[in-house]
Amino acid sequence: MTGDGDPHTAITRDGVLPPTAVEVLRRILARDDAPTTATRIAADQHDPALQLVTEVGRYVHSLTTAAEDQLKADELAAIDRAAETTVPGLTSAPAYPTLRAALTLHAAAGYDPVRVPREAADDPRGLQDAADAAAVLDWRIGTPAPDDPPPLPWLPAIPHPLAGDPIWGGYLARRVERVRDHAQAVANTAAGWTTVTAPAWARPLTGDPELVRDLAVWRAATGTDPSDLRSTGATSTIATDAAHQQQLDDSVGRCVGSRTPDSGRWAERLRDAAPDITADPHWPVLLDQLADLQMGDPASASLLAAMTATSLPDELPAAALWWRLAEHVQPGAAPPDPGGQDLDIPAPVAPAATLVMGAPSLGGVVDADEPAGVAEHQLEPPTQIGRLVAAALRHDRSVLTHRTPARPGPRR
Repeated sequence: MTGDGDPHTAITRDGVLPPTAVEVLRRILARDDAPTTATRIAADQHDPALQLVTEVGRYVHSLTTAAEDQLKADELAAIDRAAETTVPGLTSAPAYPTLRAALTLHAAAGYDPVRVPREAADDPRGLQDAADAAAVLDWRIGTPAPDDPPPLPWLPAIPHPLAGDPIWGGYLARRVERVRDHAQAVANTAAGWTTVTAPAWARPLTGDPELVRDLAVWRAATGTDPSDLRSTGATSTIATDAAHQQQLDDSVGRCVGSRTPDSGRWAERLRDAAPDITADPHWPVLLDQLADLQMGDPASASLLAAMTATSLPDELPAAALWWRLAEHVQPGAAPPDPGGQDLDIPAPVAPAATLVMGAPSLGGVVDADEPAGVAEHQLEPPTQIGRLVAAALRHDRSVLTHRTPARPGPRR
């Protein structure tokens, strides 16, 4: 969170991207007011996996605060004037406090904070259709080229002028040490995981211990919920973070290799079934379930045609699709004969009911008066291979991760 100190004007994710009705409902269902014991609170406060995201936030905040502290009042005013000259109205944009923090960090690293936004604004893509020009410029600018290795690959490093500052240098060094210590503890824990002890998202990847360790650190540092089945969690909205996330997803795709022909076949067929179906957290679970059915053509083609005869909802489309399938497919039952007999598939369930019941994280809230057989279809699939295919076939973020080329050195 970034802002001027006033809680009413703070820039938050919900302020920039208001939650949808489904997201609000999931937050309500995830809320737990049960009392927590003092022992559990103490344990959580010393759990590196839970504390790493906090340490990362403290490091980034202290770094930008130190950079601003190094600048004089007239230098900060010059940054604001240059921003307003570059794009009229830029200083009033919702994301301008974030952009201003990035510019002060560039200034601390030796760059010209007046020239940097102008170069980013001169990009051929322009800013005419940008809802928030400050957010776009911040994305293009990214972080300064590191003088020394950062505490984590995607985080900004401490510029040499700040590292040598008598007031901030020692404090920032301790913040870096805290982040690295927690990250190392998370990696050490992940190194001991097996297919039995690893969390659900990591079990299919235990053959590549180094990748599992990298993913565990990423998830802990970004605060990804352990129940999120996507290897790297939700798509990041920060340029440098998104670039590193893409690298991790690419590594997951290479790890999958050719071991997922069934899931890959289903994935290619379903990618156009609904907008953004591959962004649904239930997408990898859907691929797992379909791969377990082991159906060949034309049975699989008939099933796909029947289940997508009516449009899927905009939110949780993969969950909705599996909900339509669940009452017609018995888990563990013999797969349909691939010889080609017709499938007896009734009309799909109304999409309105799928929004809640289709979500994988809501498996424990099925009411007793729901139709028989609903709860049993919330079981975890045995193969978990689809989760890997989901990461490998995630929408290409190359456009999102494209930024203004990195500047080779300080510009005064």
